[in-house]
Amino acid sequence: MRPSCSELEALGRSLAFELRGYAHRRDVVVLARLPDVVPLAAEVARTLRAPLDLFLVRSLVLLEGGRLEIGVVASGSILILDSETVRTHGVSAAMIATAAQAGARALARRERAFRGEQAPLDLRHRKVIVADDARSGLAALRMTIAALRRRWVERVVLTAPTMPATVCDALLAEADEIVAALTMEPASVG
Repeated sequence: MRPSCSELEALGRSLAFELRGYAHRRDVVVLARLPDVVPLAAEVARTLRAPLDLFLVRSLVLLEGGRLEIGVVASGSILILDSETVRTHGVSAAMIATAAQAGARALARRERAFRGEQAPLDLRHRKVIVADDARSGLAALRMTIAALRRRWVERVVLTAPTMPATVCDALLAEADEIVAALTMEPASVG
């Protein structure tokens, strides 16, 4: 069950306390990784007195002959391909272009719904705090970090109310900092 808006806001205040070293700084931006996370990210941004924006990452999937994920498209028209998958499956440039255009259109619609006609924030040389709800998989978080690096961000801080210890450990080499109110151990089997 997803947390309610008020629960997300309370979690956002808790995370903002942990992130208080980023408060009142001109070089900090808070990004919601998903539209559902906006209440959490908004509370972090409000408490830190930082601007808020949305940064979406969408899988590029080819459905011809089954489901094949070939990469991602992210806010700011960033395309990241899984070159091994593309090469192994002989994915043509035309197929990539078609999938990328469809993905970019879907992202643009979601972003317009969030910010209207307001332009996205410039992330170059900024410290970005990426708010997530910890429901995203490791691959999605890795792709988000990779896409942000292509936007020339100075620092990527990943934050979530909870995060499995295994995910946290796996992302330590990619994110500059990870802040979670609770780091969970994976459930043991048996």
